[in-house]
Amino acid sequence: MPAAFLTGGSGFLGWHVAKALAEGGSSVRAMVRGGPSRETGLEKLSVEVVLGDLAAPADLDESLRGSSAVVHVAGLVKARTLAE
Repeated sequence: MPAAFLTGGSGFLGWHVAKALAEGGSSVRAMVRGGPSRETGLEKLSVEVVLGDLAAPADLDESLRGSSAVVHVAGLVKARTLAE
């Protein structure tokens, strides 16, 4: 079974990508930021969730191990105000 490493799995787009990959027969390892108690919605899917940070090479080394594909959908949203 192909293994896919997914960034941004806890976001709106990432969750849908994780779902599509899992339903398509891929095993999915999704990296998310935050603490272990953070709910992402991924727990409802057949997805392995790993905590990590894309800026930390050590996190990436371990998380990428065994993956045959990388699907990068993580993004950075910046705004000066909540309205933006």
